Amino acid sequence: MSGTSPNVPDLVGEALATLRDVEGVRGSFLASTEGKILARDLPSVVDARSLADAGVRVARLYETLATEGDAPEAILLRFSDHKLHVRIVPTGLLVVLSEVRLNLPSLKMAATLVARRIDALDRLPLPASDTSPPSFGRAATMTPIPPTLASPRSGGDAEPSSKRHVTYRGRRIG
Repeated sequence: MSGTSPNVPDLVGEALATLRDVEGVRGSFLASTEGKILARDLPSVVDARSLADAGVRVARLYETLATEGDAPEAILLRFSDHKLHVRIVPTGLLVVLSEVRLNLPSLKMAATLVARRIDALDRLPLPASDTSPPSFGRAATMTPIPPTLASPRSGGDAEPSSKRHVTYRGRRIG
C-alpha cells in the first residue's frame, strides 16, 4: 500500500458503493444543488453525458418543488421498471437508482448512514500540500442548502401546524 491517502471524491465513491448492499439498488450518484455530478457509483452503461443531464434535471426538479413553499427532504420518482430516490443531504442531492421492488426502510437507513459519511468527508481539512482547488463539494464551490434542510430535525422542534403537504392520487408525498 502506498503512503498517499485516497482523495475525498474516491472516498465518496466508496460510500456510495455501500448503498448497493441494499437488495434492489442498482447504483447512485451525488450531485450539487446546481446539478453538477460530484461522485458516482453507477453501471458502466450510464455514460457521463447522460449522467450530467440527469443531474441537472434532478436539481431542477428539486428547485421547482422547493419554490412551492417547504422544500422536500426526499423525492421518489417511479418508472415502469425502476425508481429514482432523491434525498437532500448537506452536500447536495443523493440520488439512488433502484428496482421497483425494494425494501424502502433499508434504503432509508443506508442512505442516512451514507449521507452522514459524506458529510463527515466533506468536513475533512485539505492537506497542506494540496494547492489545487477542491474537486469535491467544499463550501466555496457549493451553493449552501438552507439550514432547515442541512440539519436533522431534533425531537424538540415542533413543525408548524400549517405546513403544507403535497399529495398525489390522494396519498401524501411531501
